[in-house]
Amino acid sequence: MGCLATLVVQDSFISVPCTSASSPLTSHLSPQTVSADLFSMSKQSKSKDPSSKGRAVGQAVVELFDKMSLHGDAAVDIAVVKLDHLLADPSIDIDEVVELMTSVQHLLEFVLCVSSDYGFGILSIAILQRQPSTAEDYPSSLLYKLLAQLSRSLCLPYERASDTPPVLSAHRRSIELAFSVLQAVTHLNATDALAEQMGDDLGSGRWAAKNEEKRHQKRKRSIHTGRAPPVDIVKSIIQYGAPVPTSKRQAAELVTTVVAEQTSILQEVFNMFRKEETIAFFKTTYLPIPPAPTPLTVTIPTQRTRSATTALTPFVPMTGTQQGAFPLVQPIKAALYFENADGFGAWRIQMSTRADRDLRRWRNEDAKMFDIIVNKIKDLSHGNFTKDNHKKLTGVEVDIPIYEAKMTRDSRLVYHIHCDIDFEDNVERQVIRIFGVYTHAQIDGRFWDTMSRQLGYNGSEYRRRCIFRDRPSNQRGDYTVLPASFEVRSDTEQEVVTPSSSTTDHPDLTREDKEELHSLIALEKFVTFSQAFLNSILADQDVAHVFGVSHREKEIIEHDSSCFVIGRSGTGKTTTMVFKILGIERTYDTGSFRYAMAKPRQLFVTQSQVLAKKVEEYYAKLHQSYATAHLSPDELQDIASQSRTRRERMVDEDEEIFYTSTLPRRFGALEDTHFPLFLTYNHLCRLLENEFRHLVEQEKIDAHRASLLRDIMKLRPRPTRTRPAAYLQEERDTFLDYDTFREIYWSHFPENPLNPDLVWGEFVAVIKGSAGALKSDLGYLDKETYVGHGHSRSQTVSPAQRETVYALFEVYTKRRKLHGHHDPADRTRMLIRCLKAAGVPGKALNFIYVDEAQDNFLIDSLVLKALCSNPHGLFWAGDTAQTIAAGSSFRLGDLKAQLYDVEKNPLSISKRARPQTFYLTRNYRSHSGIVDCAHSIVELITNYWSTAIDDLPRERGMSPGEKPIFFSDHDAAKLQQSLFRDVSGGGVIEFGARQCIIVRDHAARDRLKSEFGKIGQVLTIYESKGLEFDDVLLYNFFEDSSMNHSQWRVLLNSIPGHPAPNYDDGRHSGICRELKHLYVAITRARQNLWITDCSQKAEPLRLLWATKGVVEEHIPGTPIPKLAKSSRKEEWANAARSLFVKRQYSEAVDAFERAGLAQERRVALAYHLRDSARMSPVNARGKELSQSAAFSRAAEGFVAAAQGAGEPEDQRTYYRIAAECYVRCGDSGKAGAAYRHAREYTLSAQHFRKAGMFDDAVEVIQVHETDVRPDVAQSIIDVSKLYYIKENKLEKARALFEDDTEAFEYMNDRDLNAPRATLHEEREEFDDAAECHLREGNNLKAIELFLLNYQRHQSSHSLLRAATCVLNGLWLYLALWAPEDNWNDETIIILLEHAEVIAPELQDDDLRNEIAMFRALWQSDFATLAHLGELFHARQEHHPAALLCLDHVFAQDFGLASATLSEIALCFQRFLIYARSLSRFSCDPNPCSNPYIQKLFAFRRLNDDSEELFFLPKVSYLYIPAQKILRVEEDTPNFEIHISRWELERLIRAALREVLRDKVWSQNEMCHTMPGLRTCLLFASTQSCPRRQCSQLHIMEAPREAGTTYNHLVRIHILHIMIFHTLYATEIDYEDLVHQQRAWLRRLYEALYPNHHAIGTLHALSLDAVPELIHGRRIIAVWCQDYLNRLSHDRGATHVFLVNLMRTTRLAMLFDRRVASDSLHRIPCAIRYRANRPLHLLRNGGYFIVHDLLAAMQCGRPDALDRGVLFLNHVLYNRLRVDIGVLLDFMDHLCGSMLIAIYMNMRGTLHGLTLPKSWLTRLVQDVDQLSAMQTDRSTKYVAAGCMGRLLRDVYTGQNAGKRVMWES
Repeated sequence: MGCLATLVVQDSFISVPCTSASSPLTSHLSPQTVSADLFSMSKQSKSKDPSSKGRAVGQAVVELFDKMSLHGDAAVDIAVVKLDHLLADPSIDIDEVVELMTSVQHLLEFVLCVSSDYGFGILSIAILQRQPSTAEDYPSSLLYKLLAQLSRSLCLPYERASDTPPVLSAHRRSIELAFSVLQAVTHLNATDALAEQMGDDLGSGRWAAKNEEKRHQKRKRSIHTGRAPPVDIVKSIIQYGAPVPTSKRQAAELVTTVVAEQTSILQEVFNMFRKEETIAFFKTTYLPIPPAPTPLTVTIPTQRTRSATTALTPFVPMTGTQQGAFPLVQPIKAALYFENADGFGAWRIQMSTRADRDLRRWRNEDAKMFDIIVNKIKDLSHGNFTKDNHKKLTGVEVDIPIYEAKMTRDSRLVYHIHCDIDFEDNVERQVIRIFGVYTHAQIDGRFWDTMSRQLGYNGSEYRRRCIFRDRPSNQRGDYTVLPASFEVRSDTEQEVVTPSSSTTDHPDLTREDKEELHSLIALEKFVTFSQAFLNSILADQDVAHVFGVSHREKEIIEHDSSCFVIGRSGTGKTTTMVFKILGIERTYDTGSFRYAMAKPRQLFVTQSQVLAKKVEEYYAKLHQSYATAHLSPDELQDIASQSRTRRERMVDEDEEIFYTSTLPRRFGALEDTHFPLFLTYNHLCRLLENEFRHLVEQEKIDAHRASLLRDIMKLRPRPTRTRPAAYLQEERDTFLDYDTFREIYWSHFPENPLNPDLVWGEFVAVIKGSAGALKSDLGYLDKETYVGHGHSRSQTVSPAQRETVYALFEVYTKRRKLHGHHDPADRTRMLIRCLKAAGVPGKALNFIYVDEAQDNFLIDSLVLKALCSNPHGLFWAGDTAQTIAAGSSFRLGDLKAQLYDVEKNPLSISKRARPQTFYLTRNYRSHSGIVDCAHSIVELITNYWSTAIDDLPRERGMSPGEKPIFFSDHDAAKLQQSLFRDVSGGGVIEFGARQCIIVRDHAARDRLKSEFGKIGQVLTIYESKGLEFDDVLLYNFFEDSSMNHSQWRVLLNSIPGHPAPNYDDGRHSGICRELKHLYVAITRARQNLWITDCSQKAEPLRLLWATKGVVEEHIPGTPIPKLAKSSRKEEWANAARSLFVKRQYSEAVDAFERAGLAQERRVALAYHLRDSARMSPVNARGKELSQSAAFSRAAEGFVAAAQGAGEPEDQRTYYRIAAECYVRCGDSGKAGAAYRHAREYTLSAQHFRKAGMFDDAVEVIQVHETDVRPDVAQSIIDVSKLYYIKENKLEKARALFEDDTEAFEYMNDRDLNAPRATLHEEREEFDDAAECHLREGNNLKAIELFLLNYQRHQSSHSLLRAATCVLNGLWLYLALWAPEDNWNDETIIILLEHAEVIAPELQDDDLRNEIAMFRALWQSDFATLAHLGELFHARQEHHPAALLCLDHVFAQDFGLASATLSEIALCFQRFLIYARSLSRFSCDPNPCSNPYIQKLFAFRRLNDDSEELFFLPKVSYLYIPAQKILRVEEDTPNFEIHISRWELERLIRAALREVLRDKVWSQNEMCHTMPGLRTCLLFASTQSCPRRQCSQLHIMEAPREAGTTYNHLVRIHILHIMIFHTLYATEIDYEDLVHQQRAWLRRLYEALYPNHHAIGTLHALSLDAVPELIHGRRIIAVWCQDYLNRLSHDRGATHVFLVNLMRTTRLAMLFDRRVASDSLHRIPCAIRYRANRPLHLLRNGGYFIVHDLLAAMQCGRPDALDRGVLFLNHVLYNRLRVDIGVLLDFMDHLCGSMLIAIYMNMRGTLHGLTLPKSWLTRLVQDVDQLSAMQTDRSTKYVAAGCMGRLLRDVYTGQNAGKRVMWES
């Protein structure tokens, strides 16, 4: 477990981290480590030479401890403090300091004895560091000198040597022997008797042996030569027990050993000077003997009393003081108490609170009477006990006489003689205690007789001392008596024996008299009539004075070390703390300490801000009372004229401390002037957190520790708020307290029977805040530890409940992480880790006072202890009987054990003090009747749950009183009526302002109020803690208990012989918590306690109380005494303020209403509404308000409170809280207004800005410029500029700029184009305005401005920009496949109108054509569109325009039913352009970046920096598909979509390919069905056709037009193939593709090779007529190659296969002869395995005729013609079915080839050869190959007549069906 030890220096605090052995930091604070730290600082010293500094410091020490100036212990203490300051500099030469100190006899010894732990540690460590390094240096070393001197000095107290302690004698012998040993070594070094080095250093193996031999021989030679050391020299070494060194190394090792041993002895010698007997001896030896004071001897002669006659022996008071740990504590007695006022006598006068009030009243009402009273008091102080001054009020048989002193005829001073401890001489001395000023009528003898008897219960010794009178002196006729002094009584003699109420019944006293009696005995505070007291009355100051306390309390105040103070409620724990703080402060202020040491830093810590503030105010009044002690009458008069009463503010103190506190925001910034400091523990933690954050953010610590802190605190940047608001709001945002837990977490927990405060306490105090949790790696107890051993830590939860608690804790942990909250236990653990990592930041504290310690967690003590540098400066006070606060769960005994564990390894320098425990058992609040009842509860808790409460002596009341009354009746309703209703009138009885009804919980209060209405103050037990009332009615405590009757019956075990269940820890642990609640409720009462409960659960405790006689039972049926008291408005006002301070706002509202304080009621109501809002559900249920509505109502309440507040400070506070409530309900506008009233101008501006109220925000900033944080102001101004500009409020915006240039720059930087355009228009800068509109997307306005500038300035640039804008607009609305809605947009009409104006003025043909295109689109002028499409296509850069034109053209029907071939060719030509455009765009690898595609689909990049995100407007065709992909609702009112590149590319390609596929397929189907593309063979051959409606083409051409039809047909088919080829860009079905390829290749073949020459022949083909042939041939070649690769004889009939093969091979050779020649022999159908070849395709010898065909077609081999003939012969001979047209074409080719080959073989030339032109056209390119062909076999086969047979069969028709076919 880590702690922090802090060494205290005069003006500074050196923090030294101290951890357990397992800690990585350090496990032990040794002198060596401290020394290292101190001496490392010397390197950084900037002072003068260390030796000169050492001499200066040494001389200062000698002068400081001059024995003639040290008169008394106080002077010694001052010198010690100054010594600490002198030794704080580590750069001084300690040798010089010690040398000067040893020059004065016994000075060094005296300083070692009396110095502080710190000074002793510094001095001893510095000396021990100064070790000699060689034997030669030892005699002159500081080590030896001090050993010799100090060892002799320690022997001085012993007259005989035999009396000297053995340890000291042994040390002296060792010192002498060590000196001899080192002298011997010195001699050995001087005589060169030692070798240079040891054998160990000479190596190993045989070389080592040789070296050793040499060394041995050398030693022998040295012996023989007489160099051996003398025996008497080495004798001391032998006696020392060490071997005689033979080498220098051995000698050096011996020296090191001896010096180290002597250093250890010196350290032990130093420690001997810290023993008490040594200190006493050297004090007596060094200090001069003071003259013996004359002892004060008091002899009390024999006195006759009622009980005995006793002679008291004389007593000599003690002189001197006990030495304490902190010098300021010693003179505290003198600082706390006062002498009498100036001119007063020897009798000390003590004034009661009532007497103080009486004096102040007479001072204000009658100054003459005031003087009379003061003079009478002065007479009494002189002992003028005349008859008028010393007349007894009481009878003869009384214990303590009460006296009256007559002043006027009707006024009397009532007093008695009391014995009090004298602060100077430590004796008891007689004093006069004045009760007050009474009139003769006010004095009741019976009352004062009772008072006398009550005072007599202080004991017989007390009575004797009060009665005793010293011998009177008669000087000048005066009869005076001096006060007597006595020995201080023992604790037993001082014990007050207060009778129980049963033995002290006073029937002759009224209820008011009894209350007055209790007030005078228990509640009155008696203060000395000092000059300060008198001056405070004369100055009319509201101050407080130190009053007389009990012997035990005085002992606590004057205790000079740490302590634990345990006492029940009302026993004076806090008083002892405040008085001790005051005493130390006064000691510093008034004594010589002020100039000798730094101001002590004292801190008072508690959990309650209310308590902290009250204690601070009380301390301030006490401290202020001292300020008036030495004022002159004129100064007092000035103070009196300016006197004012402190205004009690109606605010939440816990909250306002962070707004109104003048303290710094971090711990390290605290100055001495801030102390003493009174804080809550929460506030202290915030200071520490901010300090650690500051250290990291401002780089005040090294990087390593900064990194540790950053990780521990999880630091992140602070939110930008005003500093006070951020300080509080940041904590609220993340800190989880009980209220937040109940508000946010509890409602989300599973249903359970536990109370939220109990669960919260178990979470943070036990599971996370216990010592075991701190040791756990998890940071909390695991389930097994908590559930299995929970009884040892928590007595409030049963084992079964612990299971539930831990289950809830697991839920809590998850939700806490989700919300990012940290609870108090988290914060404390974090601070502990921070303190370990970085130490205590800034100056540490000297004294810490922890009040109500039981309200803290156990681990909080580690933080507090770490902050306190003074081991004697911790003051813990508490009472675990009151641990009902949420989170309270430990005893002070646990705290002791925790602190003991931390300190069980004591530090070597700073001794840790074991705190003493004090018990306060005298109750000043309640009388003995209530105290006895409360004690019975404590007894039960102690008996059954001994570890649940601190055990301390029995608590006793100061006065007797009525027993509590227990009301019970079988008819509960009747009893309630009797208690709360007036029997005579029937109305509700209202309890008074000083009375309270205490119920268990809110539900019980609601039930009671709903039944009886406003009956007075009704508080829950938890709410009542910390409050006091004269009378308390405890209502149905047992009935509303969660414990059942059988569990309560366990208490009956305390009644001997009564049947009761056995105690079970698990079953009955909840009763412990119930009893603690009951104890708190009982101890709220001062005068009367009434308990009413008719439930069976109440019976066990009622019976127990009755058995013990601590309650009085009301007999049912007997009259019920009147409980309620009426109260004045002033009393209700006081009660209301108390309730308000304790945050009982709902009750405070009623109390203020009864007091008639409307404004205060409004304030309390506002706070109540805010509390209710915090607990309201977020969403309303039933009639409940939602949280937002509740906060709105609370805000209105605070506004009303602010409007009614008279003080500006209060107004600001209420407006600020109203603003916070408005923030919570989401009304930023009202929040800003409220913050403005609260003068929180930064927050006001921020919330106005959040609400969009920029006028108000700007006004706040401009009016309160200096009060708004600059960064916030600039931010809001910037946003306001933006807002005004966007809202076109340019005048307001321009007011925020220096000039228009700055405004333009601002708008340009932020792309604020529309307002910038407006400003340009105002300045008539139309082009600039138009450009701004363009950037804003407002094309129409831009066009207007461009045209306006063109009209005014004839700017061609403006005209061109206007035309561009018009076209861009038209492209946007009329882009490709624009939705129908676009055509109805009026924008198009406007754009076209502008286009009509612009077009005539344009010089650019392209722009004019584009305008014409859109005009044609609008007018559906398809002819113009077709023409423009071709025109745009001719211009490569206008592809999108061409596509747009042709898309509209081909959106209609082709209309080719009656078209000519040339018209069809033209249409197909245009369609090819269209299809190719679609195909090209659909295959673009990066379509989103293609500007043409962007224009076509009207999309663009989102911005210039975005490459992956695009803007898609609603006018685009792609908008609807994008909606579906992005799942955007169709009815979404968005006019644009942001789409990614990947998704947009998919859409573009899909759209283009879909349209392409649809359009081409439609055109393809049309071509298949067009009759005009097939020629009629019958008509071509006969020029007539018998079919009436022949659908085929009839060709009738004039000779000059020959071939025109042929070329048209070829062109049309090539165009169509090219068109269909664009489908390769789409996903076309394979079968469809093969089918269409076969069909259109056949159609192309037929067009190229008609069946009749009249239709046309190949020689008629013209490139001019078919311009697409050049580009189309490559496509056709690809088709042929693809088809041949797919062609197989396995699919379909054989004849189809042969025909397709022959036809496609012919086309392949025609369109790409080179590729076909190289690849035909590799087509799949030619390279099939032999086994797969059909038999009918095999000729003789098994040759595959496909090879023959291909060889003939390729014409690349010599036997090609022969192979062709073989193929033809096989087909004809076997009558294979083939298309006769294809077959004849093949025969034409074969015959022509044969003729050319024969002719070339015979003649070598073709001259004279006649062939058809079509043959020659086809074969001319093969002439060279044919000339090398073999023709023998081919001629033979032809001659064989195979062709003749074919012609015969065809001609005759015989066997024609078996040989040939026509393919349809």
